[in-house]
Amino acid sequence: MNTEKELIADIVKEVLINHNYLSVKECAAKLNLTVRTVRSLIVKKEIFAKQLGNKFRIPEIQFFNK
Repeated sequence: MNTEKELIADIVKEVLINHNYLSVKECAAKLNLTVRTVRSLIVKKEIFAKQLGNKFRIPEIQFFNK
């Protein structure tokens, strides 16, 4: 049981330390969509993004399972 908890803790640390963010343009290229479509998906909450001023930071980890 401890090894499972340690494994989960290691994964969480890895994700928190190596968090990579994409811009809207990078996300669009990665998903083969237009920038306008990506912004629309952010507004619809289908893509999670943090807004900083007039720009978005999109965590790359949400696309690992897709």
